This record gives sequence, structure tokens and C-alpha cells, in this order.
Amino acid sequence: MIGRAQHGREQFQFSLDNYDTACYCKTVKKTLTTRHAAKLAGVSRLTLVRWVNLKRVQPSQVVRLNGVTAWFWTLDDVEKVRKHKAAHYWEGRGRQKGK
Repeated sequence: MIGRAQHGREQFQFSLDNYDTACYCKTVKKTLTTRHAAKLAGVSRLTLVRWVNLKRVQPSQVVRLNGVTAWFWTLDDVEKVRKHKAAHYWEGRGRQKGK
């Protein structure tokens, strides 16, 4: 039997044998889609995709299946995106700061 538990932001996955003793326990981090990560970071999805293509930020997981690439982000990754936005968003193509 496989069970799941959540404590705070982390999820745990575990397996129980016939005697109801835990066989193993591993941490499963909650991941976000690119669209949701961009929304939480306060940038558009296209901006986040551009930053990934320019290697300015990187997602935790990259999954390629049948020619389609999916990026999965953790909350730590979103925090890195926020820091990058604070340091670099106004440069070049982003909006200009108000006076």
C-alpha cells in the first residue's frame, strides 16, 4: 500500500508492507506549471519562457515527451525568478520605472 502525507509545503510518499511498517519514505516536492509559476512571480508566461531560453533562470525539472518540453517549477524556483525580476526586469524590454 502506498500512502501520501503532507507537512507544510512538502509532500511525503511512503509504502507499507503487510505488517503496516514503513518500508521507505521519500520527499515529493510540489511542482508548478510554467503558467502558474509566472503568475506567482508576477511576470507573464512569455517573459518567463524568454528568461529560460536565455538561461537567466532554470526550472527544477525538464520533461521531454514526444517532442514536447514541459518545465516544472518549485516554490524555491519561483523565489529565484522573483529575485531576477527585482534585479533585471526594468532593463531593456521590460516596462520603464515610474518617475
